[in-house]
Amino acid sequence: MALNRPTFKAILIGSILTFGTVGCGNSTEPEESGTTGVKYTFAVSNTSLPKTLNSLTFTNASIRVIELVFDAVGPNGSISITEPLTSTIDLINNVATPEMPIVNLGPGTYTSLNMGLEIRDLDEDPGIVVEGSFNDTENNSTLFSFLFNSGEVFETDADQLVIPEGSVMEAKITFYPAEWFRGITAQNMLDATKDSIGVVVISGSSNTGLFEIMAAALDSSTQATFPGAIQDE
Repeated sequence: MALNRPTFKAILIGSILTFGTVGCGNSTEPEESGTTGVKYTFAVSNTSLPKTLNSLTFTNASIRVIELVFDAVGPNGSISITEPLTSTIDLINNVATPEMPIVNLGPGTYTSLNMGLEIRDLDEDPGIVVEGSFNDTENNSTLFSFLFNSGEVFETDADQLVIPEGSVMEAKITFYPAEWFRGITAQNMLDATKDSIGVVVISGSSNTGLFEIMAAALDSSTQATFPGAIQDE
């Protein structure tokens, strides 16, 4: 089932969100030796920061997800799996709480693969929170909070993936938080509106110009793929 949401075409690279694959059924049992399927993983890449920001420190970075979707055509026909989630991905410590569920699939060749993670947008609480501080070129420090609240989907596709018996393949996603600030200068941050305690809050309703820059960078920099699969052109 395709999600009727805006999507982030994303390479999931890392090691937290486990998601294996057998038949069309769902399973939340621990992964065991001999499991055949797909493992959903993620990581954070700390790429170099824009020189205009001198330094950027993250004290909290988390993503809350509410649904995992997997669609493919398998050896026995079409598969469509939707798994409700209540997981928070801690991007600082590479931990998902609670752990992601395992969805088992049998061995064989799968085509027209699509996998997605939907970000939480059930209420006013943001689905993505990034907090920290930055220093300008004169070493002045300012606290910031980036709050993103939208039902976006991190999505990856492939034309074909062969899953051998007893093998767990990976789908990978990589987040680049530093890249979200690529289009923002230290002066932008210093000129930004601060809340009552001096924090630069960047959200859909506060410092919206900066928010639009960061939201676009979040979209374009997040990468996802099935390593070893034949990818869509």
